[in-house]
Amino acid sequence: MFPRQTLPRVLKAHEIVPTMQRIIAQQNDVRDEILHTVTPITATFDTVLRPWADVENLVQGELGMIYMLQYGSPDMATQNAFMQARQLLLAAESEWASSEEFYCLVQAVHDRKEELDAEAALFLKEELLVYKRAGWGVLSAAQREQYLQVKREISKLESAFNRNLAQENGGVWFAESELDGIPADDIAKWKTMVKAETSGQEKNVFAPFANGGMLTVRTLAKNPNTRKKMYLKNNQKLAVNGPIFEEIIARRTSQAQFLGYPSHAALVLESRIAKTPQWVESFLSQIRDDLVARGKAEVEVLQKHRLQDQQAQGHTVKDNFPAWDQMYYQRLVEKEFNIDHIHIAEFFPLESTATAMLGIFASLLGLRFDAITADTGQLWHESVQVFSVWDERTSEFVGHLYFDLLWRENKYRGNQNVTIEAGFTKPDGSRYYPSTILMCSFPTPTPDSCALLKHHQVITLFHELGHGIHNLLSKTKYIRFHGVNLPRDLSEMPSTKLENWCWLPEVLKSISCHYTTIDPNYLTKWRSQNPDLPDPPEKIPDELVENLVKHRYWGRGLYHLEQLTTSLFDLQIHSLQTPQDLASLNIQKLWYDLRQQLEGMDFSECRDGFDYCSFTHLCAGYDAGYYSYLCCAAFAEDVFATKFAQDPFNRSTWDEYRREFLQIGGGHGDMLGLLTRYLGREPNSRALVDRLMGRRLCYRLG
Repeated sequence: MFPRQTLPRVLKAHEIVPTMQRIIAQQNDVRDEILHTVTPITATFDTVLRPWADVENLVQGELGMIYMLQYGSPDMATQNAFMQARQLLLAAESEWASSEEFYCLVQAVHDRKEELDAEAALFLKEELLVYKRAGWGVLSAAQREQYLQVKREISKLESAFNRNLAQENGGVWFAESELDGIPADDIAKWKTMVKAETSGQEKNVFAPFANGGMLTVRTLAKNPNTRKKMYLKNNQKLAVNGPIFEEIIARRTSQAQFLGYPSHAALVLESRIAKTPQWVESFLSQIRDDLVARGKAEVEVLQKHRLQDQQAQGHTVKDNFPAWDQMYYQRLVEKEFNIDHIHIAEFFPLESTATAMLGIFASLLGLRFDAITADTGQLWHESVQVFSVWDERTSEFVGHLYFDLLWRENKYRGNQNVTIEAGFTKPDGSRYYPSTILMCSFPTPTPDSCALLKHHQVITLFHELGHGIHNLLSKTKYIRFHGVNLPRDLSEMPSTKLENWCWLPEVLKSISCHYTTIDPNYLTKWRSQNPDLPDPPEKIPDELVENLVKHRYWGRGLYHLEQLTTSLFDLQIHSLQTPQDLASLNIQKLWYDLRQQLEGMDFSECRDGFDYCSFTHLCAGYDAGYYSYLCCAAFAEDVFATKFAQDPFNRSTWDEYRREFLQIGGGHGDMLGLLTRYLGREPNSRALVDRLMGRRLCYRLG
């Protein structure tokens, strides 16, 4: 039995800045030693870049902890300390990139043309790109300093943008009578107050935008004015980010041109699978017409139900379909399909569903997940769970997996996988093992209930767990290539592929568990609310699963159209090439024009909003890269159809996938070539729309 690695210690707020100072000092010491002992004549990978890679590996655990706390920190003191620490690291990175001596050594290693393994060659290539992006070979010394200063300023703006998003706590006050259709359990966890009205005392309820409030009101509120008010107020909630975002775009544009790139998109895509903006434009144009046609057909169905519903209530309605009605009428259409997501959610309590998902991965990949008790100093919040992960076949320790699944104040607003410690090969040849987190923001339950997952949230959880498994199984030499550190336009593919398993009846049955079976108090309450019904079954009934699977593609056209809108918006604002382009751009108008044109709904009353400032992606690594979600979805459909569709649980197929893809992480110099080799042919970029449009995917194995 291999020993289990010790859990990393969570830093306290007052430790964050000193720890970052020590990390930077360690790296500076290594750089100084290299500069004092190596010349361009003696420069090799082993004398210049291996020591740098080793210290990068060594400090990454504490560095990962500091960066994790920006997402999961329990208090503002920690957030503020992170901001200070991040500025220290940015300044150090800027100083490192300004070193002509070190640049000359790296260039000398490149010119030596040594025979290097794939990861070493990729490390060298990336280091040269760092110096190229700092202006070496293009800019004068004064210009480089100006460029790096603006780069630091952009980073500060991005931090402000994301901090505003994380700390947003708005919502809408509604009279309780306006919330007809909202379950009592949801209302119970929202703030309430009683204020005097002319007719007496009326209870008012504050529906927050976060913690599931927006989703609940848009999906369940019967009053169309309630849905409209919630949507429009949410649409305007982050006006403060509007000017910040515009300043970021302007500075990114000028920075790219300063380095000699035609646009920011051209600069970013150089290191992606796509390579050029033209590739992205071609990919999006290939799928645009089919997605628009599919979305138009879905809106027509929604509008038909809306007209019938509103006329039955005696309302006069226009022919346009407003955006705030989409989710409500999607739910009504699903009810006609005998799909009741509220009922279905009863069979997917968050905690038991997450644990059951571990059983799926254990079976497919030969893993074991053991819940462990952590000391107080090893967790950043009391709700966090942690598991040690083992390879059943070899008894080898694999790493640690954390669950941090519920929304809370100041936590990252969204769902993601965050790695504290990446895996790597130590100088003595032994392994350092990863620690990775499912950091989600699923709505919190009331004190006498548990958190229940809608099916789309089950998919989200499985997707993020897929990222976590990828990080756990990766085996690379260097941390910068560990796990999901692939080119952005491939990194989502493995987890997106896994979403197919959330539509398999046997998977849905196996991970289901009616919430009343978890706690006798839940069953007592359910019986009091349903006195004439028999107790619910433990597992989700076959008919619920069959209807869900039968109509799995309903609403997917509009879902992917929203991704297409964001992808085109992202590409256009980052493809500006002249000051005139920048001066004439109205970002707000572009966003709502694209939504109106592509999604087929009416956004005319939304155009004073800042919807494009309400998600973090374009200021957190997905700039000129949002197309990656559609690209990865296409590759994922291709991989599933080619390798897994005929037998989704075949262990040898999973072993091959683990060996040929997951373990390699991002350490292959040609990731598109790696995918091509795995498939036996070039991947099909139209696989997503072909599946959505009902075209059969049948690919010959290479």
